[in-house]
Amino acid sequence: MIQMSVRCTIPLLYLVFVAAALNILMPTTFSRWLLRNRRYVGLAYAASVGWQLFFILWMWTGHWEYGVGNDVKYVK
Repeated sequence: MIQMSVRCTIPLLYLVFVAAALNILMPTTFSRWLLRNRRYVGLAYAASVGWQLFFILWMWTGHWEYGVGNDVKYVK
């Protein structure tokens, strides 16, 4: 699930990052729309990162042994 959330997050990051430059280089209908709605695309990116954080914390708290492995020795 973490890998799938990253796959959904990266395109949103790219769209937010290149919105202004894309409008300067290629002033099309899509680039103007993207520039006008950059705030909402950024909020979608933030929600996607939050979803990714949820899965990371879920794996960290609920499945600690799987992430750490059996070969780790604890120091007493």
